Formats: sequence, structure tokens, C-alpha cells
Amino acid sequence: MTLVLDPPDNLGHHSSPVCPHGPTLLFYDKPSSYYYYACSASRDHQFCPFKLSAQKWRRLASSKNLIKNPERTKPDHQYLLDHPSKCGYCLDCCRVLLTDDDPKVLAKHYASKHSRCKNRIDGQQFEELVTRPCLNLLTPQTHNENLAQYYFSKQTLNFIRDHLVQAFNFDKILCIGCPTVHEELLINDKDSFLLDLDARYYQFYKANRFARFNMFNGHFFDHGDDDEYGKKSFKEFVETASHSILVLIDPPFGGLIECLARTVHEICNKWMTNSEITVSIAIFFPYFNEHWIRKAFENDQVRITDFIVTYENHSKFKRKSISISASPVRLFTNLNLNDFTAIDPAQYRWCEQCKRTIFRNNNHCNQCGQCPARDSTKPIQHCSKCERCVKITSSHCDRCNTCHLPNKHQSI
Repeated sequence: MTLVLDPPDNLGHHSSPVCPHGPTLLFYDKPSSYYYYACSASRDHQFCPFKLSAQKWRRLASSKNLIKNPERTKPDHQYLLDHPSKCGYCLDCCRVLLTDDDPKVLAKHYASKHSRCKNRIDGQQFEELVTRPCLNLLTPQTHNENLAQYYFSKQTLNFIRDHLVQAFNFDKILCIGCPTVHEELLINDKDSFLLDLDARYYQFYKANRFARFNMFNGHFFDHGDDDEYGKKSFKEFVETASHSILVLIDPPFGGLIECLARTVHEICNKWMTNSEITVSIAIFFPYFNEHWIRKAFENDQVRITDFIVTYENHSKFKRKSISISASPVRLFTNLNLNDFTAIDPAQYRWCEQCKRTIFRNNNHCNQCGQCPARDSTKPIQHCSKCERCVKITSSHCDRCNTCHLPNKHQSI
């Protein structure tokens, strides 16, 4: 399967069909020489079964027999945001219930449609927890790698708040797929706006704080005549920036980087057109995708940092009590790396040659002229034959003329 960003002439005359998650993407299956359209948000057919051959779409588009429009999930009435004490919440189905001064409404919910629901919150308890819906109320979706929701650890949230937002004095922060960051910033009186595919956030944020959005095709889920939401609210947020905007992006690791980059560039070029406004980018992604991140964001001069990102609910990338080195997730940004100082001296240190903060066991290589380590769990050594640094577990192979694990050829 190969993503096709530039369709051939015989397929590029019609717009893409749409699935419930907005315009689809064109893919090519090389073994069968088959072009087809599929969901941009996920290749998991249990999540979205849409698949349509390009040849069939040519016939349908020509006859104007179009595929159904994207879903338009109308948000729950925002009454609850002004009167949380009159609301209840079902923790099992992640749904806010408006009591409308009738406490029996909550009881009816459990007795009828959701008879198996056991966990309920209402009144004052709901009012106390609603400011942090991700951490307190919502169940994260972790079953799909293309849509998985992993919430940042407290250490990572503190870094974003202190060393990105406050240190660089951004007056606007756009969070694309970073709901826990959005929560943290709002609690600290920062001007943040969330773009996310999860429609559940409609229950907790008004139009000036949230719009439902697909980061892989740039689609806003507007709501018919209700122009409070979607593009209008986002447009107003961007246009009121005074001097700088930080775009924070935490994409699913199974998502398509090329599509993500195209969406970010479209946002910057279409909505952030004021030349007096500085737009900075920060992306959270595993270090082994560095080549693809730098290629997709080449014009933005995005570079990898040594800051190690950890999560609260990820089985492998959790914040550990002793070491954080297990996580391969890093911060990629076009911010000045020289400004990342005073970060947890137990885990990081300053490199005088590189003039930037690095993780403690990353050593400067005079031959390479940099601190080249990416994996914070394995030391590196310089190979004079390859003219680059490699993991210490690798050795140079004259047969391959490159460095790799010593047992690579045992099965040959």
C-alpha cells in the first residue's frame, strides 16, 4: 500500500469521495496495480470500512452519484458548561447527562439504554472533575494505533507549559490532538484552542475552545447552519493573535506523516497569513521516524531535540520512577534548541560544543561534530569506515560495508 499525493492524470480530474471522517485519500497497491480510496483517519476497517476503487469513483463522480457526506455530530447543548452542578455523567459510556432539575433523569439512563452502567457522577463531584475531562472522566481510546489516545505524563505537561509556552511567551497555542495539554494550559489561563477528531470534547468545551477536526485531511466537522463551530471559531481564534502562535501536534504514531504535514502547512498558509505573527511548530513522534519528519517538514526547518516524552497510560512509554529512557518519543521543533535549558538535571545536561541540552548519556562526537545518539538506552561509538556514529552493539561488516548487529548473517 502506497499513499498517492499526486494522482495520475486519468484519476486527478475529480475530487476525492468522502467517508464519515471527511475526504478520503488515494492509495496504490503495487502487486495488483490497483488504485483505491480509503479513510484518511485510519486504515483499520473496523473503525471505518470505507474502500472504493478509483475506477468506480470515476464513474460515480461523472454521474454525480456521490458518496454520503461526512458525519455531522451535533454537540450536546452547551448548557452544561454554564451549569455543571445540574449535570450528571456516565463514566461507562463517557456521556454527560443533563438532569434539568430532575434527578430521575440519571436513574433513567442506567435503567433503560445503559442498564449495565455502574459508574455515575453527578452534582458537585462532576463540577469538580469537569475541568480535566481527559484525566478524570474520559476513557482513552487505545485499541487502534491510528487513533490511539495516550495522555502525556505530568513531567511532559510541565515541560510543555514551562519550557515551551511560558519560556517563549506565546500568546496563542493551537493543540492538534493534544487534549491533556489543552486542559493544562486552560487551567493556567493560557489562550489555547483544541482541534481533535474525538467528538466527546463537545461536551466540555465551548466553540471558542474546540473544533472537531481530522488532522490527516484538514477537514472541519461543521454543523450545518450552526456556524459557531468549526472553521468560524478557529478562524476567530487565529485572527486575534497579537505576536506568536505555537502549533503543538501529538499525532497517532500509525498516522501518515505526509498527510499531517500537508494539513499543518495548509493551516499556516490559509489561516495564519499575518506576516507579523510568528508561527512555531512542535511535534511529538518517535525518534526512529526522524528522517520522515524532517523530510515532510523540511521547509519548516524542524529538528529533533533530546527531550524524552512520556505518557501516563502507555504500557511501554510510561514515566518511570527511576528512568525515562525507555520511551523513544521525542520533541521535534523549529524553535531555537539553544533556549532549552534548566530541564531536569537528573536526566539532562548541557553540551558546550552543540550549545544545546541533551540527555545525560548522549556524548559529543568530535568526528561527527554533534551529539548524535537518539536511543537514550544504548551508548554509541564512531565507525571510521561508515564515517558515522552507531550503537555500541553494532560492528562494521565488510560484507555489507555497513554496521549492524553481529548475528545478522547467521540465518543466511
